[in-house]
Amino acid sequence: MTIDDEPSPSATQRVVVLYEHELLGLGLAARLRESGIPSSPVGTADIPAVTAALTTHPDIIITETMHEVCRERISTLSPTSRVVDVSKVIGRGVPATGEIIGFD
Repeated sequence: MTIDDEPSPSATQRVVVLYEHELLGLGLAARLRESGIPSSPVGTADIPAVTAALTTHPDIIITETMHEVCRERISTLSPTSRVVDVSKVIGRGVPATGEIIGFD
């Protein structure tokens, strides 16, 4: 099998985007859909919607939440999904000093 024989990600992947921040979650899901990847954004505050989304066993779950309860729900309801945790790469809070951002 060559790389050309492999199915495209959009043909095989179902993505759920679990978000705390609406702008980020909706924007990421929209960008994925523009790229031909089916994606469903779900706010983590809507527990019934999160539960419903996870029980569909999406191929990939992109999560933007620091809450352990959400992570436990993912491992319980959709244990075979691959999880991408973008909360680790998104800054939280404000720099403590102006030097960090060049305001000295």
